[in-house]
Amino acid sequence: MKDNSSLTTVVFVDYESWFWALYNQYGETPDVREFIQDIKKRGKLKQIYFFGDFTKEEMAREKNKLRTVTNQIIDCATEGTPKNYTDFIMLDYIYRSILQDQEANEIDQYILVTGDGHFHSVVAYLTTFKDKIVGIYGVEGSLSGQLKNCATWSVEIKPKGDLTNYQICVLNNIHFVSTQLQGILPTFSKTVEATAKHYKIDKIKCAAALSRLISDGYIDQKITNLPDGRGIQALFPKWDLIIMDGIWDPNNPLLTDSMEQPQ
Repeated sequence: MKDNSSLTTVVFVDYESWFWALYNQYGETPDVREFIQDIKKRGKLKQIYFFGDFTKEEMAREKNKLRTVTNQIIDCATEGTPKNYTDFIMLDYIYRSILQDQEANEIDQYILVTGDGHFHSVVAYLTTFKDKIVGIYGVEGSLSGQLKNCATWSVEIKPKGDLTNYQICVLNNIHFVSTQLQGILPTFSKTVEATAKHYKIDKIKCAAALSRLISDGYIDQKITNLPDGRGIQALFPKWDLIIMDGIWDPNNPLLTDSMEQPQ
């Protein structure tokens, strides 16, 4: 990639998208300081803005981390409505920045952290009609192809850890419950709780590993009625596919006969 380190740069971060993509898929949170250092290699940082709904407990904890690098933290909370306005608020800030820079023309490069294809129009506008350099950061596996094609350059944010062993532990628990505990159906929350407790491993990583197995099509979630009439969202692994793809081995050394599923 061309050396852009001397270009005056503004950065717009959809922190909500970045945080939840890492948290849900990999059980990790963004390394903001490492990100800032990488940005400084790619441009002369003029300003950086972070956007997100910080009302949820997990996101609220991130605010202190962000305050160590900037005071430009835009809370996009949407009380009373489930709709997420973070994208629209961030877009508004980007367009306002473009308008404010029309006369001075001081900004050479715009960097966006998002995987959302909603931003492709503003990226195309900046590169085509404003002759600006536009860089995109997005979490691995969640970066829109259309967005990448519109940008000058793009970087995929890779997770630091590997969920393979967590997936094995999760599948071990589901296998035990399905084959050894008559009348018990594995569910998401109980599987995560039991796996973390049995193996003494991180609960968030277990949840991320199970989420990945579901999103990759290895486990189905179906509403199932119990004998007492209650409906639960149970887990139904596709064992043949899981074994064929090498995700799990029924003879793996972590599998034991002493697991449990909390009631």
